[in-house]
Amino acid sequence: VAHLAKYCGCSDECLILTLVYVDRIIKQHRDIAMAPLTCQRLLGAGLTMAVKFHDDQNYTNAYYAQVCGLELLELNNLEVTMLRLLKHRLFVRPEEFEVYRAMLLQPGGVRGHA
Repeated sequence: VAHLAKYCGCSDECLILTLVYVDRIIKQHRDIAMAPLTCQRLLGAGLTMAVKFHDDQNYTNAYYAQVCGLELLELNNLEVTMLRLLKHRLFVRPEEFEVYRAMLLQPGGVRGHA
């Protein structure tokens, strides 16, 4: 995640939204096997969606695919699949956002070292 945060140039809010999206999918679809490559794919597609949903400026999917270590076609397919799994519900309530923000800021979290 630190690599994605460094090279995607996205806001901290997008990192939090990414965590929310991935967590929603994992909770709703417990049959998804969580292996390192699965995590990479979920984080890459989740971050791409979060940036498009939240940030005013974003790059192309080709750029995000390169940063995330994915093929462009795979990222495009993952993005569509994740949107479908989330039922296009990308909005995160402020209370839910704060829970995940606190997780990321605690020691050992993605931004906890800052």
